[in-house]
Amino acid sequence: MAITKVSSKGQIVIPSEIRKAIQAEEGDSVTLELLEDGKVLMQVIKMKPLRSLRGSLAPKDGMEAELDYKSLREEAWKAMAKEKLSDKDE
Repeated sequence: MAITKVSSKGQIVIPSEIRKAIQAEEGDSVTLELLEDGKVLMQVIKMKPLRSLRGSLAPKDGMEAELDYKSLREEAWKAMAKEKLSDKDE
């Protein structure tokens, strides 16, 4: 068991022994799920480097000349997170 504190901004530090055990690395995301018994289930979503997403989304109509990279990046991250979560359910 490891103990950590919640900051004034609601942030916590995951102790190194826990990070190692769950193989969480910089850039990874985590999901937190509140269970009925009041416990929290945390799962790591491994994230690939942004450059690995190149070409994964087709341009929308009329966007070939001017792409909104922020929106595309957000869509790609959401799609990857959804895919990772569905992989864990199988």
